[in-house]
Amino acid sequence: MFKCAVIIVLTFFYFTPLRLTAQYSNKQIDSLINSTAQNYRQEGKWYEGLLLFNNILQASRENNYQKGIVESCINLANFYYLMGNSTASIQQLDTAIAASNGLTNKILEQRIYSELGKNYFHINQTKKAEEYLKKALSIAAEIKEEQPRLRNIQYIYAILATVYEKNNNISMFYFSLEKAYHTLPNPILASRMTKYYLIYNKNLDSARTYIEKANKMWESGSYPVHQKSIMLRNEGLYHFIIEEYNKAAERYKESIIISKSLGNKEEEAATYKMLSQVHEKLKNPKAQDTALRISLLIADTILKDIAVAEKLPAVASTLRTKEPVKRPLVKKKDSKLWWYLAIIISISLSAISVFYYKLRKRK
Repeated sequence: MFKCAVIIVLTFFYFTPLRLTAQYSNKQIDSLINSTAQNYRQEGKWYEGLLLFNNILQASRENNYQKGIVESCINLANFYYLMGNSTASIQQLDTAIAASNGLTNKILEQRIYSELGKNYFHINQTKKAEEYLKKALSIAAEIKEEQPRLRNIQYIYAILATVYEKNNNISMFYFSLEKAYHTLPNPILASRMTKYYLIYNKNLDSARTYIEKANKMWESGSYPVHQKSIMLRNEGLYHFIIEEYNKAAERYKESIIISKSLGNKEEEAATYKMLSQVHEKLKNPKAQDTALRISLLIADTILKDIAVAEKLPAVASTLRTKEPVKRPLVKKKDSKLWWYLAIIISISLSAISVFYYKLRKRK
């Protein structure tokens, strides 16, 4: 009897397909994407965001939830981009394209194009970046809900402004930046207006006005922490231009701390380079050389990533016609299973107890 009881328990554990991983419904997946993931982005927890979205992607695949798969890949691409890894970012977008066939969702479709635009800008393919961003803009204009439409149009114009600045098309840079700012103002856009007035318009009063606007918005709202690093850097530029070099150095150092904590290599490298210029003005050659050397070392790691990304095949000239991979639905486990387990264990333990009692009595 004792052997029978043990065999029953072991057999149950061996053949019962119990899983310890959590099962998520499609509604729970959407909730995670819309709330928890956004919080990670706000707080600059980019690595944690990668871990979260890998789990969400797995859950979406188990559910055959096409929207969840596509949205997870897009968000993974965004986190990789923020961490300066265009290679991984473009690969995730390629997966999103392959999985999006047959899915009618203007928001996700334009996000694929806008994220591709950002990545191709990062690897210095500005013509291709502009092409994808304009495509994204035309799709975003078709979004029916007002807030998502405005939010995405603002996002795309902000990226386009960066592309035009890189191409030295300052009139289109200002046009796109102003469009983004007036669509939905935020601290980083106000700060970029500061930069425009400092470098291209040479209007210190307007630059100061936008510094104040950026700081006021930051204090009264909730924005991603990486925006603060840009604000500090452009405020440092303002102090540099008016020859307040010590204040400029303070702002740059604060900006570097944020960029370093986020793993944002591009911002960190750019700010170290600007810090070296401050130390030159302060006649501090040792600090100048150190800041410049760090900037060049970080820039070298960025160039290595770009070299790898440039070898990737061109993607998303049009959304692919390939069918998404079909995976069998994973049925959720019946909660009654645990009751059966408890009953079987109880019976088995009772049998063991009875057997042990009779054995002792015989002795």
